Order: sequence, then structure tokens, then C-alpha cells
Amino acid sequence: MSEIIAKVNKKEIYRQELKNISEGYKKQTNKEKITEEDKKYLLERIIQNYLLIEEAEEQDIKVPEQMLENNLQQYYQAYKGEENFKNMLKTNNIPFDDFKKKLESDLKAQLIINLEVENNVNISDDEMKKYFENNKEKMKTQESVKASHILVSTKEMEENEAKEKIEKISEEVNKDNFSELAKKYSDCPSKEKGGDLGFFSKGKMDPVFENAAFDLDIDEISSPVKTNFGYHIIYKKDHNAEKDLQFEDVKDHIKSTITKEKSNKIIGKFIEKLKNKFNVEYLQEFKK
Repeated sequence: MSEIIAKVNKKEIYRQELKNISEGYKKQTNKEKITEEDKKYLLERIIQNYLLIEEAEEQDIKVPEQMLENNLQQYYQAYKGEENFKNMLKTNNIPFDDFKKKLESDLKAQLIINLEVENNVNISDDEMKKYFENNKEKMKTQESVKASHILVSTKEMEENEAKEKIEKISEEVNKDNFSELAKKYSDCPSKEKGGDLGFFSKGKMDPVFENAAFDLDIDEISSPVKTNFGYHIIYKKDHNAEKDLQFEDVKDHIKSTITKEKSNKIIGKFIEKLKNKFNVEYLQEFKK
């Protein structure tokens, strides 16, 4: 049996749980090693979850069956099927019923957070308008272009061979046959859509490619452009200038931003309140 490293009321937190979460955190953050500070941070996250579960159980919060089932389905999809997922649990010596019980507890924690936020976050139109006025410089659509391209990659082809191929395509290509030639010759996955890349703003593409696309006139086709990926022919289809947005355009975005800011503060205060309400005990090297 794994040793107990903390308690929240009568609920015991075992070292194995911290180890499991640490492994996931290590993969998520691409860390080579989990430090002692990381362990303390992750233990606090576990304790916070247990505190929320305690509060949810005290308030008799129930997880709707459909909500639990929907979450299970997400795991099944991630592992390409229910059988694969259950086999993974079996390999890791985790009984399915234990996993399901833990998932239900975690969902209770989420429901109690949602309830706390819903009861305490109120945002008025005046508050949103004030935010809009204070952040007007950020409320713009970025300049963007719509383009298609044909790529002859130099990844598996000699430089001179790729250059010769793109020059031949350049002699043949026009607005009417661009999509057809992209499907035939391009080495980019966009070939399936006739080379269409949709709209993109600055900073989204290779700088050389991007500059060439922005410099073209609408309906103009470029001569071959060399990037680290190979040789491109670019067809510029449209160009949107930077535009100031109006309040109604960004109202939903502003509401979401303010809600997130307020929610984080409310959740922080709520956790502190629960720490004072329930008994939290640190053991082993985490003892305070």
C-alpha cells in the first residue's frame, strides 16, 4: 500500500496518486525531471480537488448520468474505442469501477466550481463598454490575405531538380488552372483543396512566403518563391486591411475575458474558504 502524504478531512491522499499526476504533468510540460517544487504544486492541486469534492458532497451535488457517460465517451474516443481504453486501465492495474468513481468525483468538483462562479460572477454592459474603451487599441482585425499555393518540396528532391520543376509549372499555370495544377503537382497537404490556404495574417507563415503573398496584387500569381520548405508559386485571391472593431463585434469576447478574470479570483477565494472550513493535514516531507 502506498504511503499517505496528506489528508483532507477523512480522505487520504496517497503518494501513488501524486506519482501518477506527476508523470502526466511531466509529459504535458516536456520536463526532464519533476522537482520538489513541482511536487508541492501538484499536491496542492490534488488537495484543492479533494476540498471541492468535500464541499460538493456536503451540498449533495449529483453528477447527471449523461454527463458522466459523455465524459467516458471522450476517453473511449481518445483511445480509439472502449475496449482499448479498458485494456489500458487493466495494463495499469486500475479497475474500471475505480476509474469511473474517480471521474464522478472529479466532475462533482467541476460542478461545485461552476455553481460558485454562476452565483458570483455578474457582468454589466457598462463594465464591458469600459473594458472596450480601455482596450480599443487591441480591438482590431489584423491585415490578412487569402492565397493558394503550389509547393515543390526540396525535402526529398535535389535543389536544381525542384527548381526546374517549379519553373515548368510556372510557365503553365494561370488563374483558371491553378487549382488543377496544385492537385497534380503540389507537395503540400493543401493540394487536396487545390492549394487553398484560406486567409492568414502576418506571423502565421514562413516570413519569405508571407512577404511574397502580401506584396502581390489581388488575382496576381507569383514567380517561384524559395523558402526552407522548397519552391512555391503563390496565387493571391483577396486582401483584408486592418479594421477597427465596434463594441458589438467583440461584446461576446469581452464578456468571456472578464468572466475568466473574475472566475479565477472567485475560485481562488473559494479554495481558501474551503481550506479554513475543512481540515487539511500535510504528512511526510510535505509536513508544514
